[in-house]
Amino acid sequence: ERRLAPGDVVQISVLDLLQDGREAIFPRQVTGSGVISLPGLPKPIKVQGMTQDQVRDAIVKAYAKILRNPSVSVMILGRPADLPKDFGQHRLAPGEVVKISVLDLLRDGQEATFRRQVSGSGVISLPLLPKPIKVQGMTQDQLRDAVVKAYAEPKILMNPSVSVMFPGWQLAKTPDPAVDKARAVAEAFLSAAIAGKDAEAIKLTDPRSAVPHQVKDFRELPDAKSLKVVSVYADDKTALAVTTETRADHGRKGPLLIRLIKQRGLWVVTDIDIETPAKAKDKLKRFLKKHPDAKPVTLAPVRRAALVATNRWLHLVDQGKYDTSWDKAAAFFKSAVTKQKWAASIKGVRAPLGKAKSRTFVSALYTTSLPGAPDGEYVVIQYLTSFENKKQAVETITPMKDKDGKWRVSGYYIK
Repeated sequence: ERRLAPGDVVQISVLDLLQDGREAIFPRQVTGSGVISLPGLPKPIKVQGMTQDQVRDAIVKAYAKILRNPSVSVMILGRPADLPKDFGQHRLAPGEVVKISVLDLLRDGQEATFRRQVSGSGVISLPLLPKPIKVQGMTQDQLRDAVVKAYAEPKILMNPSVSVMFPGWQLAKTPDPAVDKARAVAEAFLSAAIAGKDAEAIKLTDPRSAVPHQVKDFRELPDAKSLKVVSVYADDKTALAVTTETRADHGRKGPLLIRLIKQRGLWVVTDIDIETPAKAKDKLKRFLKKHPDAKPVTLAPVRRAALVATNRWLHLVDQGKYDTSWDKAAAFFKSAVTKQKWAASIKGVRAPLGKAKSRTFVSALYTTSLPGAPDGEYVVIQYLTSFENKKQAVETITPMKDKDGKWRVSGYYIK
């Protein structure tokens, strides 16, 4: 499992830190001394050598002193290809570009970010400071300390919160908007194949592969109409899509793994296999290891809105605000259970589990119908969640679009 090293770039998200009900997002580069700085914390956090989960736990522990049940997520964005070879001991020189973020400088509760090039005389200028700062020859940590001092001594800011990204902070590959189309192609192929639109499905395949000859086989699956794409991981050249479980005629039960590649700028399906859940998980793990730049494909706007509503609602449940979680739920949810019964029921389920330590996003499936529910717009969201007293549980949350157009939770299950 990957462990952070100086120069790595991460993205930290913290709920309710700067504004209630909103995630504050902070891109950070691990400094030469192996630390990152975050708003509201009295000192940097040592993250060098930590895994993604360990970094999250360290940040949760640090914020627990100022936030109740901190909700934190960590994403490792990558390691820039143009890092100086001596990054750990690198000292700034004229012409190099740095990225400096300062909290509350221009607007309360927001980070102002400035890209600055070290001038020929070795200085940079920042807003509201009476004179430039001499930075030539400084390490990353020395630059941060110099900026903190510059804003603190004239009392422009009390306890300045500053972070610095050094030369090489720009990732080698910027996200390719085209990777978002990988999921669309996987879903379009699956939909066409199931509906018997063979010609349409074949257009989305690699003609050199066996997939064009497999299209007709989809309709023979006993639960073909219920097949959905659960998740897609993609870099700029290859992608792997995972579906819900199905059963093949030879008796094997599990998800379909749909492999896609980009040919002449277009995504095409090049391989399909049905695997057992264990083997599918192993193949996904090997795919991500072979393609370290592959990331979950961005959720569509509808799913993203549903996910935001879900995370805000889960935060209330995590805090034990069960009455408020009922108040904030969908009208359908409130028509099915009283506030008192909901509070008693969810307390009985969640209390024995202890605090939620981490959540790993699994899937977000859009649908317009669910058993026992009125027709409408729903997104069935699943997380793998770790609690104090239960290492792994599956949370299924179903937000729906209410009559006023807002997404609210209509169902919650945990096992």
